[in-house]
Amino acid sequence: MFFRPFRHERGRRIFFFAFVETLYQGQVDALVLLLWVMGIYFVDSKAPIWSAFCFALATMIKVSPVLAVGIFLLRRQWRWLIAYALWMGAFLGVGVWQLGWQNHVLWFSRVLPMLSGGVLYFASKSLPTLVVNLYLRQVPLDVRNLPSIPAALVSLTKGLSLTLYLGTLFYFWKRCPSAKNLVHELAVISLVILLTSPESFRHHYLQAAFPLLYLWVKLKEWAGPRSVLHWAALALSSVAIGTVFPDYVINFVRNPLLDLSLSSLVAAATIVLIYIASAVPLPDTRFRQLSPLPHS
Repeated sequence: MFFRPFRHERGRRIFFFAFVETLYQGQVDALVLLLWVMGIYFVDSKAPIWSAFCFALATMIKVSPVLAVGIFLLRRQWRWLIAYALWMGAFLGVGVWQLGWQNHVLWFSRVLPMLSGGVLYFASKSLPTLVVNLYLRQVPLDVRNLPSIPAALVSLTKGLSLTLYLGTLFYFWKRCPSAKNLVHELAVISLVILLTSPESFRHHYLQAAFPLLYLWVKLKEWAGPRSVLHWAALALSSVAIGTVFPDYVINFVRNPLLDLSLSSLVAAATIVLIYIASAVPLPDTRFRQLSPLPHS
């Protein structure tokens, strides 16, 4: 009864679609987003133990937040890393106590490998799914009776995702050797995780709400030579991620080229957002153009 108003078509139009679908399907993405934001808040508040608690709990709910560990490892946040390992051990112990060890063995041995291979479905918006769709030359509406995906292609998509993730960490390290931009990096890495995940369904993109808001605020603070283009790109990317209209077209207009083009919009918008985040100056360079010229 509580969620019934959101099922009305007029009510849906005023919400970020990933949020609407999360409520409609009863998913936990809102809780993962809350824990991610709280984890970043505690990082900014110099409370690494509670930040690690939030990220560990988010990891137990959905495995992808574990990739945030790479940022803390890169920045040598040892207290956070130790606290994260301890919290994960505690949560795993409670899980084994309540559900038994066999459930965990089954998840790690069967469920996780199956999910890491990706899920072919038009509602999946990750880069690996897009690559497989291009191989199939179609956007499948039904997961049944699909041709088998070569193991080499699955390995290629995994390698591509790993390369993008590690490349992002390398870029962070080259851009700034210290941990003073940790909040910025955690906002950007959440987009990279969505892009490179084997399965990022539409409701998973609720996690993009934080980096979207973050980038809107950051661009408001900065007026650079290309700020108008960045504003326009940010607006278009927000619309591409926050609406479901392309999927309606994919369902009703079965044209392979058009379907593939529309299915790539969310991944393309995510790449644009990552680029915009890389263009936003860091605190130590934001006002460099205002510094006085040296005396001749």
